Amino acid sequence: MGGHLSGLATKATTSNIPIVFNAGEDPVTLSLVSSINRPGGNATGVYVFLVEMDAKRMELLRELVPNPALIAVLLNPNQTRFKTVSEEIAEAARAAGQRIEPSREQRARNP
Repeated sequence: MGGHLSGLATKATTSNIPIVFNAGEDPVTLSLVSSINRPGGNATGVYVFLVEMDAKRMELLRELVPNPALIAVLLNPNQTRFKTVSEEIAEAARAAGQRIEPSREQRARNP
């Protein structure tokens, strides 16, 4: 099954049918599992450590553009991992001596 919302819904429905999820966010924080190493219960899945790659992304960007005056970062404050991503990007920028400008995405609302 895909996505953390379907994983949470399924987990709330059953405790004995095996659940396999795909999460783009930390499954421990999302309460899908009790830990990464030992998920426990009936749920397990795939989690790609995207946040942990922010320092590498900053490094690659600086290789492409060696001396940028400023890097803008577009983030969605409605994502559950917004705070973590913001902190990781800020730390990666500080470590690289890079000035960044965080920008919050504004979602269009349907009438």
